Amino acid sequence: MKKAGIILILVMSICIIGNAQDVLNGIGKLKLGSSPSVLNEIGFDTKYIIINDKSVFTKNLGDNNSENYMLQWHHRDLYSKIYSLELKNKGKKAYKLVVDENDDFGFVDASFHPSVSVFYIPKYEVVPGLICEQIILKYFNNSLYYIEIWNSEKLEEALKTKYGNPEISVDEKEKQYINNYGNEITKTDINKISTYSTGDSDISCKSTHAIWYDSRGSRMFVDRLILDTPNKTKMVNDYDAQKWQEVKERKGKEKLKGLDGL
Repeated sequence: MKKAGIILILVMSICIIGNAQDVLNGIGKLKLGSSPSVLNEIGFDTKYIIINDKSVFTKNLGDNNSENYMLQWHHRDLYSKIYSLELKNKGKKAYKLVVDENDDFGFVDASFHPSVSVFYIPKYEVVPGLICEQIILKYFNNSLYYIEIWNSEKLEEALKTKYGNPEISVDEKEKQYINNYGNEITKTDINKISTYSTGDSDISCKSTHAIWYDSRGSRMFVDRLILDTPNKTKMVNDYDAQKWQEVKERKGKEKLKGLDGL
């Protein structure tokens, strides 16, 4: 009996050590450092659809003969339109996101950086029964460095099982608003950050579950998980911020130039 108990303890120890040594560096076959060719391996059409202009996108979204849908990215509900279309057509297309300098709001996901390519895929079944939705993939020199997944609750349950519970921080802030009846009301913004141990100091995995209210007191929310190499993400983000500033300054000069005869 004692021998059986010792064997059981050894087996459990091996399992624990195995989990402790696992490196969280990807979701299924979408591994950090992998190339865009993996999209083909998991069943996505590698003839990417280019996205950068809203008006043409809206016109051609339902046109199965069109290989280039154009979309100016303002709000994530446009991604939701793609998602709904893919569900309806049972298609598996990858969408490449590119910068449109005429977009006054600026792309959140696309990048100016010449070495960066960004793709959106509507959904990916990681393992049977676990489907990730609304996925942004960013590559530097064709090497995946950033994965963003929205509606990540089910994925996080799987991550907790394999990698353990995350460290959690919660920030709450009360705000006052005037409703449509002129009455002052108080609502609380909540920002919950879960940080998972990745087993690699160069890799970060964090989820954000946030509820906040806009200036009119309307409820907003975000639910997403980001797995990335933070140093590379910061470098690209800083580059894009500088480029967008240059675009803003150039547009300002062009606008002033148009007023020369005023």
